[in-house]
Amino acid sequence: MKNANIFTLGNFANNNGNFQTAYQREVQSVFAATTFGYKDYLFLDAAARNDWSSTLVNTDDPSFFYPSLGLTGIISEMTAMPDFVNFAKVRATYAQVGNDIAAFITTPTSSIIAGQPVNPPVGPRPGTTLKPELKSEYEIGTEWRMFNNRLGFEVSYYDSKTKNQYMQVPAESTNENGYLNYAINAGSISNKGFEVVLFADIVKSEKFNWESRINYSQNKSKVNDIPSQNIEGRIVLTDPGSNNYRYSLIEGRPFGIIEGKNIQKDAQGRLLVGTTGKLSVNADWEEVGNANPDFMLGFSNTFKFGAFTANILLDGRFGGEVLSLTEAINDFNGVSKASGDARNAGGVKINGAKADGTAVTTMDAFDYYDKTGGRNGATGEYVYDATNVSVREISIGYTFNKTKLPFMQSASISLIARNLFFIYKDAPFDPNVALSTGEGLQGVDVFGLPSTRSIGLNLNLTF
Repeated sequence: MKNANIFTLGNFANNNGNFQTAYQREVQSVFAATTFGYKDYLFLDAAARNDWSSTLVNTDDPSFFYPSLGLTGIISEMTAMPDFVNFAKVRATYAQVGNDIAAFITTPTSSIIAGQPVNPPVGPRPGTTLKPELKSEYEIGTEWRMFNNRLGFEVSYYDSKTKNQYMQVPAESTNENGYLNYAINAGSISNKGFEVVLFADIVKSEKFNWESRINYSQNKSKVNDIPSQNIEGRIVLTDPGSNNYRYSLIEGRPFGIIEGKNIQKDAQGRLLVGTTGKLSVNADWEEVGNANPDFMLGFSNTFKFGAFTANILLDGRFGGEVLSLTEAINDFNGVSKASGDARNAGGVKINGAKADGTAVTTMDAFDYYDKTGGRNGATGEYVYDATNVSVREISIGYTFNKTKLPFMQSASISLIARNLFFIYKDAPFDPNVALSTGEGLQGVDVFGLPSTRSIGLNLNLTF
């Protein structure tokens, strides 16, 4: 042991860098829920919960309360409806959801690695106290089924607001506690949107059925408030380091804006070529993309013919942008298809101009990618449309005749294939795959793994 009476793997004299961590939290809760019904057509659901969390020690209050209330009315049971209407329902809900923070954030503790004390990596910003997250949301919706339940739709609208959102942001290197990141509450973020589901039994007979379903969803987010300690009304979620890329919360903009740097241009939007024949990259950060889609669409069809069943699901994401540092780095190193094609073509075709206004239409491939490519190049040149349409899943199944199964009650076999191919895609990678589940790496590709295609065979037997 290098430090007496500290029993941890990192404190052994002969240590190759091993260390251990242990996190413990305790949450005590009180919960209550009830349901009231009136004449089988009007229902009221109410619930409430209060939590006390150990992770909120050393804060103003370790307790947080959040209720919910929902009202549902079956219109088709309340009043007489036209004969073609089989079912009609409206609903409205209001709910709050509370959440504590990560363990040991409000009580930062040092660790020992290879026998040496190490400062805690995360702690509260000096002079601040952390609060639990609180999300408030209301939702209204309706559901209708018609023509003997062969046609129907559902429509929902929601409006949610999250305040005191917990996140970590880079700390200044000179902070007295040696933190790498500050734990903060990030003001207020709202999300509004609606969802529409349309379903229909297009063909329904004894031998052949065709069921179709369309899902549409749209979400708009907005950062309403940024803590006053943050400069320029923004929180940088991803420290750029050596990269000309960062992911930021900007007051008044959607959640998670992609910021990068662009090539200097003249008043006509042409690339500025210096006297040495080189391009220059702006020093200032600029918004180059928004990873959020404008809307999403799903289209599924199920076919039944005798004992056979087939299903096909198409997924579509429309709008938004993604950024590929993979392409930028490969271009910089001259190992990409684009850089190879440029060398073979004798240069890169550009819309450029010198300071005196002389037009420049071609630029040497090395000179061009030396400034635009790489981690610290013009990342704005590597932003792509995130729109894509893919065949998400195809399945084919067969159910065996029970009368021909002497030892079994039922048997079926199915072939299922997922993520088969893209019908349309602009980005050089799968824009639906995030680099990380973290807050600051959405819509960015840095040598990420491709999406997984799977083909499987299922056999179900019941004896």
